[in-house]
Amino acid sequence: MSEEFHKDNDYTLRVEVTHQSQSNFFRGLTRIFNFKSAQLSEISHQWLTSNGAALSNSMTVQNFSDVGSKDEIRDMHQRLVMMGGKPPAIDDILPQSAVKPRVAVLGGK
Repeated sequence: MSEEFHKDNDYTLRVEVTHQSQSNFFRGLTRIFNFKSAQLSEISHQWLTSNGAALSNSMTVQNFSDVGSKDEIRDMHQRLVMMGGKPPAIDDILPQSAVKPRVAVLGGK
């Protein structure tokens, strides 16, 4: 399995994951984090290398507010910044409560 990160522009990070499941059959997942629109697009691919023909493709788009792992969004935002991107501030994209999880204090009054 390989994973590659690409800065498409100042506010978009593309993550490509490829897995070879058989000698000439590949599966791939492209995840596009668009911090300007606060959306995650996922494109699933399956293809054969012998003729390059795509067997199937599917795409989903979800708002960051609907993504289960806000930590992953924060990590990808940081990665984009490290790659020279200039996305909106993470506090402008996610509510503060989603960025920093609350810690319960046990036994407190």
